[in-house]
Amino acid sequence: MTSEDPTSPGGPGVRTHPRLDDWSAVLHTRPNMLIVGPGAAVDTFIAAATPHLRAPVRSVVCPALPSQLPGDGTLLLRSVDALDADQQQRLARLLDEPQGSHTQVISITTRPLYLLVQAGMFLDRLYYRLNVVHFEVISE
Repeated sequence: MTSEDPTSPGGPGVRTHPRLDDWSAVLHTRPNMLIVGPGAAVDTFIAAATPHLRAPVRSVVCPALPSQLPGDGTLLLRSVDALDADQQQRLARLLDEPQGSHTQVISITTRPLYLLVQAGMFLDRLYYRLNVVHFEVISE
């Protein structure tokens, strides 16, 4: 089930996939994803999704970045909003490399990145590369 909400944390017109049932179906298509939500709720969400991720899975807490992408695997970028401008440029370049097209990037943040883009604090081309599918996770 997808819904379009103009007030979505992903920004106006961003499709959100709020149900965990949709998660496994979306994962099989391997798009880059942006997950927004509080830490504990996101951790639960990721734990449920891990069996569906393509190995190898490499988890990185930003602002640290890998020197290369895991090729045909999955890169979990936690706290992606903590990247400074130079690190954002570096990540964008990594994604532009040939192996970047084979790596699924799942970015995790507690802050709506589109607001950082609007404020000029997050690279817009990187945002659009990371936010192919948008999940908002809420704690209950």
